[in-house]
Amino acid sequence: MTAGPSRGDRQLADDLAFHQVEGQIVRVAGRSYARCMLYARAEVATATPDRYIRQLVSHLSHKATTELRSDGTGVIAVHDGQCTLTGEGQLLVLEATAENVQGLAHIQDVAGRHLERFGARSALRVEWRSDGPAIPA
Repeated sequence: MTAGPSRGDRQLADDLAFHQVEGQIVRVAGRSYARCMLYARAEVATATPDRYIRQLVSHLSHKATTELRSDGTGVIAVHDGQCTLTGEGQLLVLEATAENVQGLAHIQDVAGRHLERFGARSALRVEWRSDGPAIPA
């Protein structure tokens, strides 16, 4: 007859067991909770990513909290999410984060819809991927 896991082994396994529910990482048997942000990324091909970053930050500054950093990175923050805009060569990279699905959808809509409208002549299309990791809050 073989013995099952000891009580200490079961507790360790319980402490290490996590599951993700709408961006929240919850310790199943533990006493603390760790929140994580949901994440989505889009890479948009354009010869002028810096121009679109400046335009988005400027345009959205009256409806959202925005920042144009000295390195050319832009940040757009709404009440339930944030999008960081970075120029990488011939790409404009959008990285959206939020605490829940609705917040992520909102910031993706705001940033994506405005970029597509500003880049209509160049036929810019924003296609979000959310296969990245959850980010600790």
